[in-house]
Amino acid sequence: HFMHLKPSKKGVKKRVPLLILHGWPGSVFEFYKLIPLLTTPDTDGLAFEVVAPSIPGYGWSEAAKKRGFSAAACARVFDKLMVRLGYRQYYIQAGDFGSVIGHVMPRLFPERVLGFHTNMPAQPVRQPSIMIQTILGSFLPEGVLFNRLDCGKLFPYLEKFGNTIRESGHMHLHSTRPDSVGHALSDSPVGLAAYIIEKFSVWTLPGNLFAENGNLVGLKATFSLDELLTNVMIYWTTGSITSSMRLYKESFGSDMEATSAYQSMPSDVPYGVTCLAHELSRVPERFVRVTNPNLLHYADFDHGGHFAAFELPDLMNSEVRAFVRAAEKFHAEKRPNKFEGVKSEL
Repeated sequence: HFMHLKPSKKGVKKRVPLLILHGWPGSVFEFYKLIPLLTTPDTDGLAFEVVAPSIPGYGWSEAAKKRGFSAAACARVFDKLMVRLGYRQYYIQAGDFGSVIGHVMPRLFPERVLGFHTNMPAQPVRQPSIMIQTILGSFLPEGVLFNRLDCGKLFPYLEKFGNTIRESGHMHLHSTRPDSVGHALSDSPVGLAAYIIEKFSVWTLPGNLFAENGNLVGLKATFSLDELLTNVMIYWTTGSITSSMRLYKESFGSDMEATSAYQSMPSDVPYGVTCLAHELSRVPERFVRVTNPNLLHYADFDHGGHFAAFELPDLMNSEVRAFVRAAEKFHAEKRPNKFEGVKSEL
């Protein structure tokens, strides 16, 4: 299942193919407010032709019938989708598990991926220089290795690491016992709603975890109940919660070595990052550049959470456009007429 949306011809001077990828426990519904902004031409006439697939095993996309459907396998499916739609080259925007898949695609298909923008950059933990800097930075004063902004992303290390462990319990469950948890959630709509909406609450604003009146109060300041329940119902009506969680087992269980390698493997494909204040993992710009030398856009914000496109569609529209403009300039200097031959009208 995928949505394919194009801009009207009025005011459009340039159409750019964009693949946008959701994660868990999200769905394509996260993009319903963002897509109309992307397909509307700006003052320069730039508009996007958007392809938004449901990850196989999520929502209306059929799940794999045998073992081995990992992030890398999904990356191959999405590239084939774009090629079959007629896009020889394209951009990618992704968050959460979509970002895991998105990081694989430039490494498997560098000739087709024009650029990758994410609000959840990979932690290249296998890079020795990053490991050494992180260890030293834990003991050195602010300003020696890291400025105040980057220190806030990394330190105190034990506190940040503890927060990561606390909010990654689902990943350990999904990577080891997805079917056991899945049967329970498939049997109870209340249990499913609690499991999913709790993630939207705490991952949007960490303070919701300690709210005296329950974290739903703080959550409703960002999303409506209709929006939250629409996403839950996509999982419930399609019976896809178990298969959605199984993608973790295939990627971080059986295929952990390969998935980790892709996250730390250098790539010359243009890269862009929107770093929001309450993202689960915030990676300093200097770390991102280690594996992405062509980092063309990196923007820090003092607000915003994990579900960026759902929470801040206007901001994400601006961020994607800023990155694509930088990437287009990069390609024009390297290889003129980069878009020549791209099929936009199907």
